[in-house]
Amino acid sequence: FPSHDKLKDIDLDAMYTESDKGEIYYLVKRYDLAVKGYEKFLTLTEPKTEYKTRMAYFYFFNKQYDKVEVLINTIKKEDPTNNILNRILGYSLVEQGKNAEALNYLKEFFTKVEAKKILPSDYEYLGKAYLKSGNDSLAEWNLVKTVQMDSSKVDLLVDLAKSYSDKKLHAKAANVYKTKVKFPKAKSTDWFHTLSWQLLPHKPGLPFSLCPCCSSHRPQSIHYSGGGGSPGWLRHKHR
Repeated sequence: FPSHDKLKDIDLDAMYTESDKGEIYYLVKRYDLAVKGYEKFLTLTEPKTEYKTRMAYFYFFNKQYDKVEVLINTIKKEDPTNNILNRILGYSLVEQGKNAEALNYLKEFFTKVEAKKILPSDYEYLGKAYLKSGNDSLAEWNLVKTVQMDSSKVDLLVDLAKSYSDKKLHAKAANVYKTKVKFPKAKSTDWFHTLSWQLLPHKPGLPFSLCPCCSSHRPQSIHYSGGGGSPGWLRHKHR
């Protein structure tokens, strides 16, 4: 398919309808132009529910989440059984930080969708909504499920680990990184985070934990020596 640069040399106005142009720009990820083309298309034709639903997708990818919310709520009055609307609206509400509302729509979506039609992004957004609502355990289940389906999203686990760490739940943070290093695209520093959080204190500034190197039970300070590709980079000093 032609890139956006090559599209500049093609007279789209002469060759395609506004609907076609919207779809073409969507495919090359020029979502701003996709929105412009499809909005014009909707003024020239009867705005069927399927067209407006497609418009909502374009708004979402162009990060116009407020417009998604308004449009989906309008479509829902016309087609209340369309479960895809719960997906799009749930995603957009998460992006706007309206996580309680997002959970309502996403949980409704999951109760109605066929298992074979669930996307990695469905688990991702449900996990994000749970995480931002303070429910780390359900966030973990959904985010790990996301990465199991699409390992390119492995960095989603970083925010989960940080949430545990911020609550001084360092063992749980370490377990998240233990999961993360099992997937492709894990980073060399993931090993460092895994082991360092195992050594971090239960109370700030008081790192009394069992040392994995010498089995002593003494206060420790930790530093990263850099380089390499295994947990052997982690060095510690007993105070």
